[in-house]
Amino acid sequence: MKQRVTSLDLQILVSELQNEITNYRLQNIYNIATSNRQYLLKFGLPDSKKNLVLDCGFKLHLTEFSRPTPQAPSNFVVKLRKHLKSRRLSSIKQVGIDRVLVLSFSDGMYHLVLEFFSAGNVVLLDHERRIMALQRLVEEKGNNDRYAVGETYNLFDESLFEEDEQVEPKFVPIQHDASTIQQWINDKKVTPSDDKGKKNKVLSIQKVLYQKVPYLSADLISKNLHKHSINPSSSSLEYLERADELDTVLKETESEVQTILHTKPLTGYLVLKHNPLYDASKDEEDTKFLYEQFHPFEPAQLKDDEELVQIQGYNKTLDKFFSTIESSKYALRIQNQENQAKKRLDQARNDKQQQVQRLVDVQAVNSLKGETIIFNADIVEEAKAAVQALLDQSMDWKTIEKLIKIEKGKNNKVASAINLPLNLKENKISLNLLTEAAYEDDEEEESESSSDSDSDSDEDEKPKAKKDNKVKNSINVTISLGLSAFANASEYFTVKKSTVEKQKKVEQSASKALKNIEQRIEKDLKKNLKQENDILRKLRNPYFFEKFNWFISNENYLIISGKDDSQTDLIYHRYVNDDDIYVNADIDGSSHVFIKNPNKGEVSPSTLMQAGILSLATSKAWDNKMVTSPWWLYASDVTKNDIDGTILKAGSFRYLKEKNFLPPSQLVMGFAFLWKIKTEENQKELEQQLEELDNLDINDIQQDDKESNEVESKAPEPVEEVKEEEPETTEDAEEAEEGEDQESDDQEETPELESQFDTMSLASKASKQKKPVRGKKSKMKKIASKYADQDEEERRLRMEALGTLKQQNQREEELKKQQIQKINHLKKVEKKKRQEEITANKYANYKENINYDKIMNELTPTLHKEDEILEAIPVFAPWSALQKYRYRVKIQPGNTKKGKAVQEVLHYLNMRPTDPSESDRNYDWPREHEAIAGLKDTELLPSIYVGKLKVLLPGKSSAAKSTNKFANSRKSKKK
Repeated sequence: MKQRVTSLDLQILVSELQNEITNYRLQNIYNIATSNRQYLLKFGLPDSKKNLVLDCGFKLHLTEFSRPTPQAPSNFVVKLRKHLKSRRLSSIKQVGIDRVLVLSFSDGMYHLVLEFFSAGNVVLLDHERRIMALQRLVEEKGNNDRYAVGETYNLFDESLFEEDEQVEPKFVPIQHDASTIQQWINDKKVTPSDDKGKKNKVLSIQKVLYQKVPYLSADLISKNLHKHSINPSSSSLEYLERADELDTVLKETESEVQTILHTKPLTGYLVLKHNPLYDASKDEEDTKFLYEQFHPFEPAQLKDDEELVQIQGYNKTLDKFFSTIESSKYALRIQNQENQAKKRLDQARNDKQQQVQRLVDVQAVNSLKGETIIFNADIVEEAKAAVQALLDQSMDWKTIEKLIKIEKGKNNKVASAINLPLNLKENKISLNLLTEAAYEDDEEEESESSSDSDSDSDEDEKPKAKKDNKVKNSINVTISLGLSAFANASEYFTVKKSTVEKQKKVEQSASKALKNIEQRIEKDLKKNLKQENDILRKLRNPYFFEKFNWFISNENYLIISGKDDSQTDLIYHRYVNDDDIYVNADIDGSSHVFIKNPNKGEVSPSTLMQAGILSLATSKAWDNKMVTSPWWLYASDVTKNDIDGTILKAGSFRYLKEKNFLPPSQLVMGFAFLWKIKTEENQKELEQQLEELDNLDINDIQQDDKESNEVESKAPEPVEEVKEEEPETTEDAEEAEEGEDQESDDQEETPELESQFDTMSLASKASKQKKPVRGKKSKMKKIASKYADQDEEERRLRMEALGTLKQQNQREEELKKQQIQKINHLKKVEKKKRQEEITANKYANYKENINYDKIMNELTPTLHKEDEILEAIPVFAPWSALQKYRYRVKIQPGNTKKGKAVQEVLHYLNMRPTDPSESDRNYDWPREHEAIAGLKDTELLPSIYVGKLKVLLPGKSSAAKSTNKFANSRKSKKK
């Protein structure tokens, strides 16, 4: 199985990644829970996100699947976050044809080096290529440099970044001919072995060629060798005379590599092998095939049990390959745990069944013994009497046994039934008695013998067979000499009755024990499955409005609101048209709400009221449980321009007409699930639109960079007093629109602020030069004449001796600190103002063209049997907008935290009864529960845009009231 990317793979991946994530910001870095050597890098731009999976030394690719991440990051990830979080990815470069990639951030301020050879490594460098952090230490050995914090990384230099960003992949083939190849083979032939005492190992022809031309793929060389009927595993010494043919193979391979590198987009190939252990009745579909190899070219030969799959894009090819392997491994682990639990349960059930069966066997044996004693009562009495007579004669016990043995030899019927030795110490004897079935067999044999005349040989064989049948149909019983035959039989029947009662108790306890064992095993299984990592799920491409506060009214109007001022401006500039409705309220914290009206019809009062409730729910009215009136205007009556034509600050609007107030409304919200279903419309259209938007965003960012970062240096040094600490932000905060590069702002502001600094310094000096006081003029003349010959050095020494120089230095330092603080304040104000202007201008550049009818057709509050679920989408909306939703819970202001409330809601929904046949709509459907169960708490919490709340579950309030009444009645009785 191929598990590591080659140099050719990296060249293709770098070419694709340069177009995909260059100029994106690194939003965050995570460990991946399945391995401490794997990392997830999340890149983002407005309306676009990319996830990059890195496996140290093995693989690198963009992914469309979610990856489980641990709660706490490793120390190495913490260091990476400290320096790289929110930084812009400037470039991605491969060092020559080596398996080394360099990700440059903030135009060279930091470099993240990814090594894919040997054990691999991840190294963080500063602008001088000094190591700041690394995944593993490397000691100096041979030609290898030492990797440690503070050391200089020497595998590349600044010339790596002097080329253009969109340069084609490098390909500089080595010059070779037939004589060159012969020399390669001869060099390997005479190379001595490193290990003493071992024979020289002759390399295969494929390895010899690949070691000399490592920029080619070993698999591609092998493919072309097969094409020329050359076995790649054969000894290189066999091809000294076929060097011309090998030279042709290499040239064909080089030509094919050049074609691969210049083909865009490239088609990747996956080699799948049929799983011989796959069972369609019980195994998952992911385990049907085993993923063996991935290639950027079509393999020449496939085995009978192999299949070939083509995927557009090499990043997607690797993502499909590795993600499917990880997903199937997880499915196999779950299957193994379930099988182990089933074995434990079966073992416990078998043990209980064996215990019951032993009791049943004891009952059968005792019943048979009692019946046999009664059936042979005469023999029992005779044997008991004979032994008792001998005992009455005071005969020795051994002598009695000898006499019985002698009588057995004489075929005495009674003596033959007595088993030796006797148990006279306990006053008991053992008898071998024939059962009733044995007598019935004897009668049948006698009737057959009387009617047939057999040969002499048959007559000799019959006694043996008869003897064997008697042994099989006889049973040993213990007889007490002090009891009669029937009394002895009664003893066995008593044992049978006691075992019947014991069996009932065992069966009852066994059923309870099995239930307890099942519960314990189920608990252990759930615990183990919980410890397992989440199954890989394909990342959903969210709708544009999901990053805002949103819901869909009961009349299918989309209602959106920004989570902060930046998002509010984004909505206004990018998504709002003149026919839309603007809703707000005159209360602190109320959000700006927009009702999308793509059909330009009249919006009903119910939709206006629902939008007003959204605006109030985000304000202080929710926490204070206030009832007030929201109001609305047409979007054409709202503007971002002030009276003088300047742009208002973020989140501020000017109203051109009078407000239309709505009736007061109660704050009752609800949490529900909306279903995204599969429709007949072409999904490629939406993907194409999103790609166009992504490309447009990238162009906008690049244009802004050119306008505002003309003089941005390769490694700017940010002013420490100005740089603010980067807070830990959620994904929603990361999605908010950002200004330009943080690194360049200080550099741009420096000349203007330095001039301000000089002005302030002159002003301070001027303020110190006070007008001389009258009467001191003559005194100053005397001082001037006295110290006229004193130079500056002598003056400094005298002041130092007097102690006044130290005080003067302190005053100058304090003044300098005050001036720096003023400069820093001016920098912050100027930076914020410029970012707001850039953001406002960027938003105003274009309007989004959204197909709202298509969105509404894909979303439904209630499923039909023929609908295919794609995703379950959480919705937080006014209660009146959720009347058509099947999965909904009422929410009111309260004291419960959001996390606890979400867990409570999920528990309630998962405990509702289901209908596996999906015929009764009064019950939930299993596939609905599965879709909801696949969501994490972290995916549900961002949709709730209020603070503390109260969950009103059906039946919970009435039960609580009845409990309180019962408690109050008990208290009154005590009184």
